[in-house]
Amino acid sequence: MLLSGEMASNTGAGRMNQPRPSLGFRVQRMPRKFRFALQARGLADHDQLVSEARRAEALGYDELFSFDHIGAVDPFVPLVVAAEAT
Repeated sequence: MLLSGEMASNTGAGRMNQPRPSLGFRVQRMPRKFRFALQARGLADHDQLVSEARRAEALGYDELFSFDHIGAVDPFVPLVVAAEAT
């Protein structure tokens, strides 16, 4: 997007110091840091769940989600196992 009086450039290097156009609203910083999560599968195998929970924590993920589909494993029991492992 070109502002009035700007010239197009192929490198874009001059754009870093240019004022940004008004968006019509105030942009605020996020109140909390951005967090990443995983949704686990194969929650019926205890050893696999412990291994995956520890691996997710080692990779820097903040949360581990379970699913609660009909006919699936109870979503809370595997999460307790994952919480104990980490």
